[in-house]
Amino acid sequence: MATISSTEQSQYERLAEQLALMPETVARLLVDHAADDTGRCVGCTRPGTGYPARVHPCTLHRLALMALAVRRRMGER
Repeated sequence: MATISSTEQSQYERLAEQLALMPETVARLLVDHAADDTGRCVGCTRPGTGYPARVHPCTLHRLALMALAVRRRMGER
């Protein structure tokens, strides 16, 4: 897995904070970007093939988890 810079991390954190305000979107991302039986993300497919291409958890799944953590810190579920 590639590492990300502190600037990129900060951008992801800001995005997660905004996403935390949209609980339905967070829930949908977690459902749509779940693992299949082979450990790949069912939502991140190769264009035109429908074949899961990314190893789970993908970036969108991780971002949704970050948003959940933000909501918990804010005292919301």
